[in-house]
Amino acid sequence: CNLRNLTCILTFFLCPYSPILIQTVREKCEQTEHCVHARERLEACETRVGSRSETTEDCTEELFDFLHARDHCVSADLWN
Repeated sequence: CNLRNLTCILTFFLCPYSPILIQTVREKCEQTEHCVHARERLEACETRVGSRSETTEDCTEELFDFLHARDHCVSADLWN
């Protein structure tokens, strides 16, 4: 758990589940079709941005889309 990661910090203090369990559920969720598709869009954006010498584009939207998809899956698994 990287303590600079806000999600990790909130999870550690607010969630009654162990960080190891949450990480296991996250890894499972990352294999779902929706998360795989979101990760592919993020990776395509990172490749596109990395190939340009000057760009104002970043991949914030794609990153948030991926994290939202993953966290939605995790919450459904842990809280239901």
